[in-house]
Order: sequence, then structure tokens, then C-alpha cells
Amino acid sequence: MDNHESHICSAIVQFAKESGITLLTIPPHCSHRLQPLDICVYFPFKCQYNKAMDNWMLSNPGKTVTIYEIASLVGQSLPVSFTPNNIMRGFKKTGIWPYNPDIFTENDFLTSAVTDRPAPDALDPVEPGNNLAETPSTSGPEQSSTPVSVPVTPEQVRPYPKAKPRVLSGRGRKKGSTKILTNTPVKRQIEGQEAERKDKKARGGRARGKVGTVGRAGKAKKDQTTKKLFVDSEGSDDEKMILDDDSDDSMKLGESEDESEKEEEIFDSVSTGDFVKVVYEGEHFPGTVQEKNGNSVRVSVMCMAGRRKWKWLDREDSIFYPREDILKKLSPPTPAPGTASRAASYFVFADW
Repeated sequence: MDNHESHICSAIVQFAKESGITLLTIPPHCSHRLQPLDICVYFPFKCQYNKAMDNWMLSNPGKTVTIYEIASLVGQSLPVSFTPNNIMRGFKKTGIWPYNPDIFTENDFLTSAVTDRPAPDALDPVEPGNNLAETPSTSGPEQSSTPVSVPVTPEQVRPYPKAKPRVLSGRGRKKGSTKILTNTPVKRQIEGQEAERKDKKARGGRARGKVGTVGRAGKAKKDQTTKKLFVDSEGSDDEKMILDDDSDDSMKLGESEDESEKEEEIFDSVSTGDFVKVVYEGEHFPGTVQEKNGNSVRVSVMCMAGRRKWKWLDREDSIFYPREDILKKLSPPTPAPGTASRAASYFVFADW
């Protein structure tokens, strides 16, 4: 199998190990050369399917192939291509069985060097020009050098364009390599990578859940600082006394009391059937109150369907929200402007 991440997981590796199956991955971009199905099964199937389709179009001029004809065309192609002989030839053609390490020639590796790109350690090219090579003349006893003109080719005047050097970045997917997935070290590595991804996803979810409280916590921490004032004494210029300014604490206490009273006022004014604005994991949603129980209410929320447009979910999404998560009481929504179908599905809130 290939090295794609979507094809590798710890559950599959564990099942293969318990069942005595050896999972072997192949190098990148080699599946068309190393997988027996691609070599001797799928390719004949495609050829037979194209042949069956050509025959159908010749027998039905002026008609197009629809999904109702595909089943019969596939039925004609499968028995001819998925034969035991083709399957066994696939293992032989790829060198898997019988094992043949020399099944591929140098020509099979030429596709990896098709891009005309200079090597990183290539020397600076010599500037093109009229190169004059001096060759000794042997026509007489005197040894004299005769200049010989070397013709300049168009390629030297204007060389073929070359691709720019690759820009390497560490953000791409890690290159895979051939390995046996059912080996214990590789299996443990896959399990560790999956556990790391799950842990990272869980940490991200917890961080998103704290978005709504960061601002308030930061403000509270900032307000906890106590200011100290140096006030000159009227009795003596040398004596000074330090006074703590508790005005910020009193203001903070007053603000928190006002917020608590406002939350209590909003919560007391809400009743079953009212529309409210709630906060969930730092995001705001409208919904309707279905039940009120102590200091919490059960709200069925709507989802966003565009800029300031909301719609009801196919499945009801209702949970209990505490009193502090009820931000505002909303007026009933109105249908969104537009077509009749849009007005029946999308709603807007005037006092959002």
C-alpha cells in the first residue's frame, strides 16, 4: 500500500498484526509501478471498458451513455480483465513474486529528472562567445600556431530556459518511505503520532472554549493593581505618608455589582418561548427558550446562514445555558428579504 496518511491508522495496523497480515508501504510516486492491481488488472479493465463503450456507441448512434448503461458495460469488462492469469502476472511484472530486484531499468527512473533545473552545487557557466582554439601547424619546419574559429550555436546565444531552484519549506507533508507497518517499532510510532494529534486537537478545543473569558480575566488582573500616592503633610515638608488608593477597587466592585444585577434582570425577564442571545465557546448564537430550571435555561439555537442571517438546524440543538451565558433578550425574528423560499428558511434579528 502507499504512504498516504488517510490509509494508515493504528486500528488497521492492529487488526493486520492480530490476523497475521504483513502491511508493507511503498516509496512515494511508485504505486503505478509496484502495485499488481494497477499493472495487470485495472489497466486491462479500462481498456476493455473503453472497448465496450465504443461498441455501444456504434450500435446506438446519436445517443449518449447514461448511468443506466454503465452497469452492463462494466459487466462485460470485469470477466475479461479480472482473471487469475492477470492477477498472477501482476505479481510477476512488479517483481514481487518471484522476487526480481532487477525488474526496473535505468529508463524507469528518468522521469524523476525531467525538470531542467541547475544542480545546487553547479559551477557558474562559461559566458558564450567566439572561442578561438590555437592548434599547431605541421606544414613546415617552423612551429606556428593557427587560430581556428569555433562556431557559436543558437543555444549558446540564447540558452533554453531553466526552472528556478526549489524553495524548500518545512510546512509540507513529511516524505514517506517504504516500511513494514506491522513491525512493533513502526506500530508504536503510528500510535504515538495519533495520540499526539488527538491531544493537540483537545488542547485546541479547550483554548477555543476559554476565548470568551480571556478579556474579562485580563481586565480583572489589571484592576487588582493598587496605586500608591505620596501626599505632602501640612505639618512638615519632610514628612510624607503613603496612602492606598482604593477607588479602583470600589469602582470595580460597583461595576461587578452592576453586571450581576443586569444579568439577573435579563435572566428574570426571560420566559419560555422568548428569543435570546447566548454565548457558546466564545461565539454568539440566537435561539428560543424551551425550559427554565433554576439558574439555567434550555435554549434551542440557530446557525448562521450568511451575513446576519440565521436558520434553524435540521436536527434540534438544545442544551442548558447558565445565567451568565444569556447575553440579551431579542425580539422575534423577521423573514430575510429575497425570494419566497429564502424568506421561509432564513431570518434576521433587528436588535442583534
